[in-house]
Amino acid sequence: RDFKDINIERIITTPISITNLENILTNKDACLNCGKLLTENFRFCPHCGAEV
Repeated sequence: RDFKDINIERIITTPISITNLENILTNKDACLNCGKLLTENFRFCPHCGAEV
């Protein structure tokens, strides 16, 4: 995933841990809203409900 595709504003305004931020930057299976890893092809994140 290309860094420029990530919505930086959303990351800044969402409380997020460093670990979850690393997930977003390094793992294409992480939710862009909360940073939790997605174990399946979810359309919506099961953790925060964001569309992924």
